[in-house]
Amino acid sequence: MGKGLVNLQPIHTDKFLQSNVALAGLLIPFLTVTDQEKLFFGKMHISMYYLALAMYPRMMITLDEELKPLKVNVRVGEAVDTVALAGTPK
Repeated sequence: MGKGLVNLQPIHTDKFLQSNVALAGLLIPFLTVTDQEKLFFGKMHISMYYLALAMYPRMMITLDEELKPLKVNVRVGEAVDTVALAGTPK
């Protein structure tokens, strides 16, 4: 969504956990689209707010005590397995 800073997905934590609430938040608008005339564009247009249950931000903002932005070094990348196995040097 937007510039890629917010995702709509029920799976998080490197595809390890599934949120049932986020899955329901995605299914409700999809099911109301099946009857567009009466539900989606009629009196149930507010059901688009259910998508907020499945939104996950892909950004981080750091603030100090006075709510002013702080610059911090952050490492970004994929999760790495820190346990070394025999024959696979890190």
